[in-house]
Amino acid sequence: MFLRQLYGPDVIRPNHHYATHTVTGIRNYGPLHEFWTFLFERLNKVLKSYKTPNHAGGELESSFFREFHRTVQEARLLGQGAREVEGSELQRAIQVMYRASADDRGTVQALSRELDAAREDDGIKFELSSRSEITVLPSHVYFALLRNLNLRFPNLTLHSYLSPTTPLNSIPLVPKAVAFDYVIINHTRYLASSRAPSDEGSLLAVRSGRQFWVGELQNICVINQSGIGVFRFGYMRWFRPTKIDLEGTVWKQFASSNVHVWDIDQYLGEDECGPGPLIDLQEIFCHVVRLWVVIRGQTCWATVFV
Repeated sequence: MFLRQLYGPDVIRPNHHYATHTVTGIRNYGPLHEFWTFLFERLNKVLKSYKTPNHAGGELESSFFREFHRTVQEARLLGQGAREVEGSELQRAIQVMYRASADDRGTVQALSRELDAAREDDGIKFELSSRSEITVLPSHVYFALLRNLNLRFPNLTLHSYLSPTTPLNSIPLVPKAVAFDYVIINHTRYLASSRAPSDEGSLLAVRSGRQFWVGELQNICVINQSGIGVFRFGYMRWFRPTKIDLEGTVWKQFASSNVHVWDIDQYLGEDECGPGPLIDLQEIFCHVVRLWVVIRGQTCWATVFV
């Protein structure tokens, strides 16, 4: 059970050698013997993960082990530098090196980093990323924000900074905002797809009244303007519900389990029935997993809450 929690069930796969000697090993030496057996099996897997092209004739094993020792020595040097003052240039450089190369693979240090990363957001109810930048809002985000603020603050007349004519006492909405990489809500991190390498961490479900809507979180922004104050928002690109008749299919049965089907590569337009593109970040409910499925001969997206 300890090994399962430490490394995960996918890593521990009993092979013939392991299965043959498990009972005898536990009887003669206790569970600890099998723990060390597993460590040797893991070391073998780590050594084989190194790329050593053009080595043959008995050189493979020695090359693996030589490369492994070189990596261990390098990790020790980097580990000494990691004990520098928090936030120092040397420590930041070492963190970048680890993220870029993962040369501490297979070590206790690597496992510690994985566990730290998995629990990094524990206990955080709401927090924006430490990395951000001041940016000019894209036009579609800007005008969606303008419409939202005029509805939210009817007594505060706002107009576009591009408008040639303005109402009396109207305030121009500044197009600049602070864009963030991610937001942490209830111990879960959600990424802005416009600032991430992929949209995997940006697919999420939002509760709108009694209904859930699923989409891609493209932007996480904060504005701070006189008359409005600090306003945090996310910009969503909503999936379009499929028009395929699901009656009699397995997908109809799973609808009550928050499994939904959408048109592939199709998103709601501004004039279509559905939620607006701007959301309060606190309305985010959870991540979703997106799958490609075929229903009645048509390819669709299916999403599952996670």
